[in-house]
Amino acid sequence: MIFLVSELYYPEETSTGYILTKIAEGLAETFPVQVVTGPPDYSGLKASSKSEIRNRVRIERVGGLNLNKNKIASRVVRSIALSFKLAVKMLKMLKKGDTVLVVTNPAPLLVFMCLVCRVKRSSLVILVHDVFPENLQAAKLLQSDSIWCRILTRLFNTVYKSSSHIIVIGRDMKALMMRKINGNYPEITVITNWADTADIHPEERSSNRLIKNLQLESRFIVQFAGNIGRVQGIEQIVLAAEILKNENVHFIIIGNGAKKVWLVEQVAARQLTNITVLDTMPRSDQQHFLNACDVGLISLTSGMTGLGVPSKTYNILAAGKPVIAVVDPSSEVGLLVREEKVGWIVASADPEELASIIREASKFQGLCEMGRKSREIAESKYSHCKIIEKYREVLAHYESKQ
Repeated sequence: MIFLVSELYYPEETSTGYILTKIAEGLAETFPVQVVTGPPDYSGLKASSKSEIRNRVRIERVGGLNLNKNKIASRVVRSIALSFKLAVKMLKMLKKGDTVLVVTNPAPLLVFMCLVCRVKRSSLVILVHDVFPENLQAAKLLQSDSIWCRILTRLFNTVYKSSSHIIVIGRDMKALMMRKINGNYPEITVITNWADTADIHPEERSSNRLIKNLQLESRFIVQFAGNIGRVQGIEQIVLAAEILKNENVHFIIIGNGAKKVWLVEQVAARQLTNITVLDTMPRSDQQHFLNACDVGLISLTSGMTGLGVPSKTYNILAAGKPVIAVVDPSSEVGLLVREEKVGWIVASADPEELASIIREASKFQGLCEMGRKSREIAESKYSHCKIIEKYREVLAHYESKQ
């Protein structure tokens, strides 16, 4: 039996919830899969019951705490409480020889599941979406020289070393994980996220209703869609927009997150009429809003190399859009853009450089051809069926031992 343990699962549409749902359902075509998860919390929807079967996957839910997710202290308490409940549930359900696939959010869940799998003599496969505690340092929530940082680093490194297998979503993340556990590590496999090529495809710009509604038909549109958080480098996007405010360039920023209020305030204070800020849209609308641009923008702050790979990258490719990536060239996104020649890399957090690249892209004669290349890459290398097959290959090894 494969158990997938996650804070978020269907009907959640947030990135983690959606990705874990599609992984579980893909694996269930080959293996018996059971999901243990928390209650729907971000979507505003309710689960039909605490126990159900959906697309061959049995789903068991535990209760959560109704705390403010946007306050750090409340979020920490909620994460620990939910992780503990999930671990207790797994202690009752897990049997010797079973395999547990657990994602790195929330972080306390990793620690609890490491202990549970050791007690139950089960295989632990960790899917790394975020690297703890380094991601807290990048978000400036933890000082690298603090005692807490040293304690958390040792704790999580021990958890990673104790796992049976580690799955990472980028080559830069694999390099970081190998350094963290210093040669004494389980096998590490790179499995990227995928593009929803069946649901998202290129659309004629002239027929896009969002562009029409915003009356941006004549503008060169740069779009940032996703989490507006502490590590997304929103600051340099705002400054680049200010540099370009008298040019034929418009930014559409779609999403929510810790920096959303700051962003809205800055747009108003700087009188940036070339930025439109919109709330998060349903995943079912991706075909509509991802096509409402000329290029897709991906941005991470410095220090994020190896710590995360924006999943939106692959759906930008599915929509047939070139990419402007404000990332380290050695990061997974940087390597993809350079190797496949599907966009531009801004190697620093300099807003002048970002503005210059956007100008270059707006005048680039091969933009349409680059967009076609993006779509081709999404289909040939990053389709859902190709990525799920890689998960099957990893987990088949542990299922065969039962």
